[in-house]
Amino acid sequence: MNFISIHNKIKGSVSEDWLTDSQKNILTNILDNKIHDLINVYGPDGVGKTFLGWALQKRNYATYFSDIENVIEGCHIAVIDNGNSSFEEYKTILKIMELKRIKRVIYLSRNKLDAKVYSLNLALTATDIEKVVKNINSVGLNIYDLDCDNLWVLIFKKCRCYI
Repeated sequence: MNFISIHNKIKGSVSEDWLTDSQKNILTNILDNKIHDLINVYGPDGVGKTFLGWALQKRNYATYFSDIENVIEGCHIAVIDNGNSSFEEYKTILKIMELKRIKRVIYLSRNKLDAKVYSLNLALTATDIEKVVKNINSVGLNIYDLDCDNLWVLIFKKCRCYI
């Protein structure tokens, strides 16, 4: 099975039941936070930021964008993925929010934004990895190795994919 097939199978399985405890804590924090218009969720590659963004879209809370270049006008709340952490990027986000009339942005990045922004660090725990393995195995992707701190590596480089 190729990368795109696996990616689409996982994306199609998005549900809040699939969220890890760490992702659920971040989700709750985002949903309960009515004060901040810009929330930065950051963490290393493969900790589940993108999956969290997909879950926010699936529950009709936000519109997911794979990067800042694809943001469209008029969506009330945007999840912007693959962000960088520079102050220039922060200013770009604010400009996009104003020009495209976006009320709130959940900004997903590897590193914390270099600005005074409400930020949440997403990190993997051993329990999170067990949950992901259980979820992935439930759709027929058999993962055998739990010793990994990057979920994409776990799924695509350390697993044998049988469908």
